[in-house]
Amino acid sequence: MKCKRSSFGAVYFEDSKKIYAFGGLEGKENGFHPVLSGMECEAYDITKNVWEEFKITSLPKLCSFGFCKIENGKVAIFGGSDGVIICSDLIIVDFKGKSAETKFVDNSEEQALCKLFYRDTNNTLYIYGG
Repeated sequence: MKCKRSSFGAVYFEDSKKIYAFGGLEGKENGFHPVLSGMECEAYDITKNVWEEFKITSLPKLCSFGFCKIENGKVAIFGGSDGVIICSDLIIVDFKGKSAETKFVDNSEEQALCKLFYRDTNNTLYIYGG
């Protein structure tokens, strides 16, 4: 990776032959305050063995979120932290379209470290834990 990170997400899309790493932490300022990754997303091309920056419009800087692939080159991200607060937003990231859209859900609980599962047979996203 070009940008060292922890508490990030990564997903592989077979059609593009790339692994996308997004979000996460670079480290801590003064040993206490988390520093979010300066590069929101990067892609590893498995055919060329090279990492490159991958720009996605409207992708917020987050860490410790739940995520899963959903459909057609998209990933759902829920919860996590922006380094100050714990979030309760659902973000749909379209890797093919290089864009992200925040969906506000009826959820009063902020969640970090939750898990997501997508069932394509009934187009349902399950969020649990956190």
